[in-house]
Amino acid sequence: LHDGGGERSLADAIVEASFDAMFLSDEKGVVTYVNETAVAATGFTKAELVGQNVSALIGDPRHARLHDFYMKRYLRTGESKIIGKTREGQKLLAKRKDGTVFPAE
Repeated sequence: LHDGGGERSLADAIVEASFDAMFLSDEKGVVTYVNETAVAATGFTKAELVGQNVSALIGDPRHARLHDFYMKRYLRTGESKIIGKTREGQKLLAKRKDGTVFPAE
């Protein structure tokens, strides 16, 4: 999110001030950025999250195990069956540092 010049961009400020937890990951699912709301929601520090696979934050163990497969399929086909979608009647579950699971949207 940074412009590379050492100054915070407007986008950085907006993301950091958001009331929503925000996570950015690369094409391999490795977390590259989290905002303070994400830190507060999960109990992890930024240093603990950045560089980790996002699957560590997925509350449903089945989806956590399959996350890398989902990402590879999406990158190969461009078709999303799970990534970026909400499922009718199902909540997206996230996992905190202490192992508790909570609904995340």
